[in-house]
Amino acid sequence: MSAKRIVQVALPVRLRRLFDYRVDHLAKVPDTGARVLVPLQKRKVVGVVCASSETSALPLSKLKAVSRVLDDKPLLPKELFRLLLWAAAYYHHPIGDVLQTALPVRLRRDCPAEPRPLYLWRISDAGRERLGTIPARYAAQRQVLELLLGAEGGALSSQSLSSALPNATTVLARLETQGFVEKVVVDVPGLPRDRETAPTLNRAQQAASVSLEEAAGTYAPFLLDGITGSGKTEVYLDCACRTIARGRQALVLVPEIALTPQLIARFEGRLGSALAVLHSGLTDT
Repeated sequence: MSAKRIVQVALPVRLRRLFDYRVDHLAKVPDTGARVLVPLQKRKVVGVVCASSETSALPLSKLKAVSRVLDDKPLLPKELFRLLLWAAAYYHHPIGDVLQTALPVRLRRDCPAEPRPLYLWRISDAGRERLGTIPARYAAQRQVLELLLGAEGGALSSQSLSSALPNATTVLARLETQGFVEKVVVDVPGLPRDRETAPTLNRAQQAASVSLEEAAGTYAPFLLDGITGSGKTEVYLDCACRTIARGRQALVLVPEIALTPQLIARFEGRLGSALAVLHSGLTDT
């Protein structure tokens, strides 16, 4: 059996078809659902691999080669990928346009899928010693070191330091070179937080919570009726906590974007971790 030398790629163009590209120069055929950078006329575009093949309707010599594989593994999960293929076929819409729309704007370009690491600054042991002997003319360095020394948790972000000192970025770079400060990489989605203690549910809330718990693992709609301030959100929080404790996920729909900040704070405080937030007011950054 001959090796698969061709991939069929969905490109962001208004054509209901896939485009064949050579991959015989690559050590490994890109996975279905992975992004690739390919030539298209006089430019290069990001496409999504939809299939691989041994042959093409065109001679191999006429096909252009994939310029670069952007993902080591499929960027789109199998279930989502099948759904997008179905949507393109059902609505007779170009598959490349559908797949591009499903990707965040940043990933429609040749950018890595892995998020940029978030880091905080903390004072090193050498910086602690330096703080006691730092000359008066290095007032900015002293201020940064003092801020880090007194920070809750022992670390601060560049943004927090810049709000206190306009030239904090320059000062931090100098202090890092001298070994007086160091970076601490943190993982935002999994960053543990202090969990708030859940209040005891009243009788009506407990009844609603029990009904929801009994329906776990099945599909059953519920209507929680109550006036503003009656404690409905506490029932939602209790349900979300129980669901996540079972290793599942909870999706909370908010009727108004303006309510998002307060609900994020409330859910993060109860769950003890960060949430994934999506609404039309967000930017790519």
